[in-house]
Amino acid sequence: MVATLPSTVEPSALVADLGAEGPGISLAATEVEREAVAASDAFLLTDELTAAQREAVEAAHEAGFFAWPRDSTSEEIATALGISQPAFSQRLRAAQGKVFDAYCRGTRLRRPGNRHDDG
Repeated sequence: MVATLPSTVEPSALVADLGAEGPGISLAATEVEREAVAASDAFLLTDELTAAQREAVEAAHEAGFFAWPRDSTSEEIATALGISQPAFSQRLRAAQGKVFDAYCRGTRLRRPGNRHDDG
């Protein structure tokens, strides 16, 4: 039998509970899987990003900053936002760091104001 368990359930505890129902039940193997997430849900911005960080990410994306070659420079985006280039770069790097940290930990992020996880 193959079972998928939520991360809150300890497999050995389940085996012990099932063993009480009948003899011969044992745990053959365990495998930890990262949650499969649809591409549209993969990176949902969270309350962890400040409003300024979200603004920097959104402006950079809309201006083609992440395209290759870039459609806009950090100086151009900073000017459009009315801030200095170093301030823009700091906000963008901080936001990228938070998103990448969450990705590497396998954490799903929430949209601002959405207090429940959709998955």
